[in-house]
Amino acid sequence: MPNYKTHLVGGVVTFCIILLLIFSSISGLKIATLFQYLSSCLIGSLFPDVDTKSKIQKLFYTVLLCIFIITLVQGSFTIFVILTFIGILPLIVHHRGLFHKPLFIASIALIAVLICCLYAPKLQYHLCLNLLFFVSGAFSHIILDVGVKRFFRI
Repeated sequence: MPNYKTHLVGGVVTFCIILLLIFSSISGLKIATLFQYLSSCLIGSLFPDVDTKSKIQKLFYTVLLCIFIITLVQGSFTIFVILTFIGILPLIVHHRGLFHKPLFIASIALIAVLICCLYAPKLQYHLCLNLLFFVSGAFSHIILDVGVKRFFRI
């Protein structure tokens, strides 16, 4: 069973593979953009373990708390309720359950894109690229957990 360091290495490898497949020349990309994509991939590579006491769970709830405070100050109670559900979800599912399902991870990305289309269409392109790296990192986590040989049935 891989630990978080193995998943981070898997995230870096996945980032490099996606970068080479999508961007034939990285000379046009800014360092900040590359760092953003790498961060998305690394967070994705740890995300499936958000349902356990782990480093990603601590990060998840820290970020969620900050967003809670912002939504309360802005009076965005609908978003607050949705985020509350999202915050409770990792606590009520068992490990290697919902968060280790590729369909669930892809659904999260699709829902994020749909919400972006409705509320911030100008950010859709950037969100899609970040989600590509996030989902790829999450899939690398699942592949490492299952094992490469079992996943591809070699």
